[in-house]
Amino acid sequence: MREHNGFAAECAAFGAADVEHISDLGDVRQRYIGIRREAVAEACAIQKQRHGKLLANGRNALQLVSRVKRAVFRRMGDVHHAANAQSWFPLLFPNGGDANLEGYVQTADSTRLIDENDSYRLSVESVLFDESAGTGVISLHLTNKKQDGVKPFTLAHLIDSYRNKPDMTWSTLSSCYAEEGQLDFEVMYGDSGFCGSEFYLDTARSTDNDYYFEGAFAISSDYRQGEPLRLEALEPGKTTVRADGAGTAKTVLAVDLPEFQQMPYLTSENGDVTLSQIGIRIRNADMHCTVDEVDKLSVQLRDGSEYVILDENADIDRTLYTYGFNSTEDTDRIDTEIAVLARAFDLDNVQSVTINGEVYPLS
Repeated sequence: MREHNGFAAECAAFGAADVEHISDLGDVRQRYIGIRREAVAEACAIQKQRHGKLLANGRNALQLVSRVKRAVFRRMGDVHHAANAQSWFPLLFPNGGDANLEGYVQTADSTRLIDENDSYRLSVESVLFDESAGTGVISLHLTNKKQDGVKPFTLAHLIDSYRNKPDMTWSTLSSCYAEEGQLDFEVMYGDSGFCGSEFYLDTARSTDNDYYFEGAFAISSDYRQGEPLRLEALEPGKTTVRADGAGTAKTVLAVDLPEFQQMPYLTSENGDVTLSQIGIRIRNADMHCTVDEVDKLSVQLRDGSEYVILDENADIDRTLYTYGFNSTEDTDRIDTEIAVLARAFDLDNVQSVTINGEVYPLS
């Protein structure tokens, strides 16, 4: 293990997985440092996230949770929305952004985007998925039908050194995770494919029995182009056996997500950098672990200004979620990184991206 920004991070192969929560007992599922909350029997891509949070559970045991830094909706007829991201995702994009997302963010009618059981009613309010960079954002509403005020999730607590860091976007949000008997939200594909993701509670809108969440997600390396996505609420500690034979945490609720339209994007000449309106995908064959080694990242605009996405030394991290996975040629290396950005870009205004001092013109 080696220390990374105060969190233990491991770049070695994890064998089976995608880890998200490193808990005090089994049922580990990795998303960022690799593991998926529910143990997955088959080996898959090594995946790593950039940040971690230290959590305290009810037994006062500490848990390391890998985190956010660094895996057919019907349009609403003639109803018109404001064009920027704030209209649909006010928690993740409180300042909106300069990108026109009209026609890409889709909101379904309530009869098609809902699943419920005796205890909960889950509805997806809006979703945006950009396949070029492999990033997406989603908003949802969960109602506790029992009206008993018992929340089916736990709020994470940041390590003290990450508090009061306004330029670390993710550190200003209330991240959620699931303990046994609670609900874990996952964006999935295929039989048992998981996206990496992080879900945040909108504390201003939520009440004792109505909970509003916004999530950022990134596709995994085995996602196939055009593959349908779905949102599932899973219960750790119980098991669902999927059609492909994989065992995962138990599916409690599930909502099929929409078909999507291709969003605009820009790429570098060598194809190693892809920038979309909400995400960036970076591949560097010379790096052993991009999530650790990309220390400075910025976007240069045509008006001469620069927008800094990441600067480790200056405590700047304007991402909502970052996900890395291993090289197809060398499984010991994590050479690809995907990040959901905290700003929606108008790509007509973008000129280049700079990574660790190297400029990548985009077209």
